[in-house]
Amino acid sequence: MKIIVFIYDFFYFVDVMLRILFNYIVSFYCFISIFSVHAQKADTYQSLENRIESYFELPRESIYIHTNKTDFVVGENLWFKAYIFDRQKAKPFKETSNLDIRIFDENGTEIKQSLFFAKDGYSVGQISIDSTYKSGVYYLKASTNWSKNFKDDLYIQKFRVHINQIKDFQNRKFSNISISLNPVGGNLTLNTINTVGLKITDENGQRIPNVKGVIIDDADIKITDFKTNIYGYAKFNFRPKPNLNYYVKIKIEGETDFTKIIPKAKPYGYAMALEEVDDKRVALYISTNEETLRGISSKKFQVIIHKDGFSKKIEVDFNQKDLDYAYVIKKNDLYDGLNTISFLNENNLLISEILYFKPDGIMSPQINLIQKETRNDSISFMLKIDNLDGKSANLSLSILPGETISSESGSDILNTFYLNPYLKNSFDQNWFMYSNIKNWVESVNLYLINQSVSKYNIDNITAGTPPRLYDFERGIDIEGQINSQLRSGDRVLLLSGKNSYVSELSDSKFSFRNLYLEKGEDVKISILKENGKLLKPKIYIRSKNMPKEFLKLRDVNIAKGFSRFSEKKDNFIFEDFNSNSIQLDEVFLEGQSQKLEGDNVYVPSFIDSKLTEIDDETAFNYQYITDIIKARGYDVRLGLVGGSVDRVSIRVKTVQSLIGNRDLNFPEPIIYIDGNRLFNFDVLYNRPTSDFESYYFDRSGASEGTRGAGGVIRLFTKKGESQIKRNPQAYSYVVVNGFEPVKRFELPLYQSYQSKFFKKLGVVGWIPELIIDKENTASFKVFDTGLKTLRIHIQGMNNEGTLISEIRTVQLNN
Repeated sequence: MKIIVFIYDFFYFVDVMLRILFNYIVSFYCFISIFSVHAQKADTYQSLENRIESYFELPRESIYIHTNKTDFVVGENLWFKAYIFDRQKAKPFKETSNLDIRIFDENGTEIKQSLFFAKDGYSVGQISIDSTYKSGVYYLKASTNWSKNFKDDLYIQKFRVHINQIKDFQNRKFSNISISLNPVGGNLTLNTINTVGLKITDENGQRIPNVKGVIIDDADIKITDFKTNIYGYAKFNFRPKPNLNYYVKIKIEGETDFTKIIPKAKPYGYAMALEEVDDKRVALYISTNEETLRGISSKKFQVIIHKDGFSKKIEVDFNQKDLDYAYVIKKNDLYDGLNTISFLNENNLLISEILYFKPDGIMSPQINLIQKETRNDSISFMLKIDNLDGKSANLSLSILPGETISSESGSDILNTFYLNPYLKNSFDQNWFMYSNIKNWVESVNLYLINQSVSKYNIDNITAGTPPRLYDFERGIDIEGQINSQLRSGDRVLLLSGKNSYVSELSDSKFSFRNLYLEKGEDVKISILKENGKLLKPKIYIRSKNMPKEFLKLRDVNIAKGFSRFSEKKDNFIFEDFNSNSIQLDEVFLEGQSQKLEGDNVYVPSFIDSKLTEIDDETAFNYQYITDIIKARGYDVRLGLVGGSVDRVSIRVKTVQSLIGNRDLNFPEPIIYIDGNRLFNFDVLYNRPTSDFESYYFDRSGASEGTRGAGGVIRLFTKKGESQIKRNPQAYSYVVVNGFEPVKRFELPLYQSYQSKFFKKLGVVGWIPELIIDKENTASFKVFDTGLKTLRIHIQGMNNEGTLISEIRTVQLNN
């Protein structure tokens, strides 16, 4: 049965076509709703399926950086929270601990490189915007050593630095409009209904929203019309005929008309389209013309739907009479997230491709934000997240003035993990800009029509599997050579303020692998004799240098946003930036006692009266500090036992969770020495109790949120001096290429919280780690600046892979 419908309106055509198909389903044999999936596969598909699976054999990580804002002035810090995501498992990526952050100027020249520590898929830190920055655009690139295996898997984010003025493109005359046309499949085909994506941009590359346009022919006859959405995208459908030219004609209010000729259609080819049937199905249309059909009849083509190594197949059999073929696909048979749908010929060569986004199971849960009270210059909020089912989540919050212009990146955690890894051009349309999820998904799929080809098209995948050239990095490596006289049994001991490590010697050489060492940290290296004595060595240290990179901006596609030309340009005076700051939780109250000279400066005031002092009798009865920890009810194990790589293991003895994971059932306590958190407990190995003056145990761990299930232990050395600083038998080495020390957020002191400068570029707060408890709630405070409106950016995820993303404008009751 041959269907020929001579109409220009594609949607009417679809409606007619579907009704015909349903009425004649018995006779129209190519109406299909069942995949040929993993059963009775042809040899060609078996081979192709294996190549797709092999291409994604290595796990793929994606990185998202949530910055506190996008516009900065010299003297500020760029605060950030990094989220690292396993795309195949859709969960936090926990294999890596070294996060490389580099800053490039607008020419692609690297100006700063920093290394940050990541744990369980999260990292926090800050970058100082110092006097080396000039006014202009900068790019933040985040990567790991593992991500170097995949050259296209880069995370790039743009930010701006302003010295004396803000470059504003508002109210610009549109003298150089660009109209980009993107036919599905790359070309138009004669006598076939083609779907064409369209994008309209100004001379700065910014997309123009809400532009109306028409498609006309040589006789100025209207074929169809369109209107760009709020991000400057549209689509239209038409059937090009031979010997006719077609044009796009648009009208921008207050401007002259703009016209662009549509490229000539090819005499041979195919058209491909995907349309929603209802909430549970989509229809895939493949069409051709009579000239093409004569050369392909009876040949077996196929459609491959694939994502992250998984694939499904639809067979396409062209007969000798039908030009149009429809395939109804259940959405349950598609993959959550972005599906690449590839149309291949009989030789498995790519003909055409279309992308489709399925939001099921991945959208952000509902967030409820409630202002609780204003007290002592701070405003309290309670945040509740629906549908987490009591599963903890880790969030970051940026709190900005309601009038801010410094939150326009368009990047969020949903786009970064579920869309951008598969696209050559970054997607920057936040879902919360729309009235409902359905409208956002429609906008996503409209954007996808305007993509000429995906990052993982079949041709790229079948070209070969990426080799594993780089491994995961988990810390800092230090290598060196002892130039002192050595004896059999001598080893090398490295001590830092947070950890201790021992290395065997081989031909006077030693190496320490996977250390947690901070940049600028002073570590001590000694020769450890068999009898336990330490000797100061003569030593040569080799450390790994990080080579500089050059960012090829022409190879990096970063969406430039859209023009909001209806807004009025607003000039304001830049203030001198005050480097002093406010720390909300450390404001001294009138009448508060100050520490006396000689007190331990590392002891927080809130536990000062709760400390247990260590006297000579305690040090005699408990020789090592681990003996005290064991006496307080913890399971303490010393030495490399059970395949452990740590010399000291400390866990609670009672079950804290019924999930079945050892780390949750019997969690470790959080231990601090002189205010420094230990990332492993080896520094406590055979550590004499006499080194310490006091300790504090908090078995509830409430101060650490859900991370404190194992309790909190705070240890304080005598006068805050650690053993390694008092050890003269050691070589001192200052770490050059270590992890950046993480600072606590400090609110800058602005000249006025009512100035335009603060309202446009200022920051109210930054909370890098807000833990949602089992009740799905969390509380936080921000400094009361007297503003009536705040803009709060919320990003986060949990261990099950649920992603959280929202921007809230909050009217304050102050």
